[in-house]
Amino acid sequence: MPGIDPALLQLLKQHRDIMDSSGLQQAGGGIPPQVLGNALRAQKTPEIAAPDMASSRFPRLAQHPFKVADQSALANAVGGSEFYPATGEDANPFPGHATVGIRDPAIRDDPARLMATLEGELLHNMPLVDEDFRSMREMFGETLTEEQTATDDQAFEIDRMLSADAGHEPRSREQFMDVSRLDAYIRGSMAPDERAEFRRSFTPQQERLLDQIRLYLQGTSGGPSFRSFAGGS
Repeated sequence: MPGIDPALLQLLKQHRDIMDSSGLQQAGGGIPPQVLGNALRAQKTPEIAAPDMASSRFPRLAQHPFKVADQSALANAVGGSEFYPATGEDANPFPGHATVGIRDPAIRDDPARLMATLEGELLHNMPLVDEDFRSMREMFGETLTEEQTATDDQAFEIDRMLSADAGHEPRSREQFMDVSRLDAYIRGSMAPDERAEFRRSFTPQQERLLDQIRLYLQGTSGGPSFRSFAGGS
């Protein structure tokens, strides 16, 4: 695809929920979420005992209950883990509960890696259950630069293509930013992977905002009362 950064394309392919597992493969690519969810529930997906998130880097995550699913049967799927919101996600193996699916047995069997993975994945849950966190994330979204917005536009077009290839209904750009992209910025600062690709792109203003979000997650800040502090570039 001309004009699209190959590294960005590869990154989106890695993180898009296009799954391929033994006995559930479809020739068209990804498995429809409802089919996957029904199959996983029929297999009685095992639950993993969750560590005490109060002892994590972000104790505020412990305020909101969640389940951890052993999805090692999907070890060949894209990504080692996946977050499922409590509602509106057919593939959630534990409907009604915010769930983190662990697909990589190496993560499941390593307490340190499991904790780090949960710290990252549960950031997706925070804007759904914590109004202060959602407000802070929206403040961050207001600071996106022209260059970041252009990159987000490219990422959105790739998301649309991958959705179409997998037979999924494409998301609107607003949905893409709310459900996926803004979370990627936050996670890129709070719990970056080995590439740390987002951390390299933050402006000084964004760094200040992210520092305050980090303090909030650590329980040492009371919420989104820092607009004036974070103002300016």
